[in-house]
Amino acid sequence: MMSSLTSTQRQFITFWVDEYLLGLDILDIREINSHMSTTFVPLAPPAVRGLINLRGQIVTIMDLRFLFGLGHTTLTEETQNIVLKSLADENGHGDGGNDRVGLLVDRIGDIITVEENDLEPPPANIGELDGYYFSQVVKLPQGVASILNPSHLLEPQQEQPTGKAA
Repeated sequence: MMSSLTSTQRQFITFWVDEYLLGLDILDIREINSHMSTTFVPLAPPAVRGLINLRGQIVTIMDLRFLFGLGHTTLTEETQNIVLKSLADENGHGDGGNDRVGLLVDRIGDIITVEENDLEPPPANIGELDGYYFSQVVKLPQGVASILNPSHLLEPQQEQPTGKAA
């Protein structure tokens, strides 16, 4: 059961990609499911793992490990897909269309509630390309979580990331 949030709180789902603790605003997530078999897409960008049929809707699965320059994800029992809501509105949330995207992650963490003033901008030294993917960071007992900007994940990049996630 979810508790009521105050106007100064936000909720995030945390997850792991390699050794990196990451997060997404819960308002950007449609659902989380076990990794399903994907259909290969010829000529797709290398970060596209494939397509799945999720209850009649086609979802493009992106491999976050590959996107961050860490090689392809090895599938395990803990591997999950985080299916995002469609591209966001001007406030960064919402359901702007029918394009469904899922993010392949190594394992799911927790749902956390964070005070707005505990969110910080990502440090400048994480690298230009890597910094592009992150909107904020938050200090947690298990480490620093880098909060992803889902709209930047979906935009094509001209060069490959350096592999230095926050």
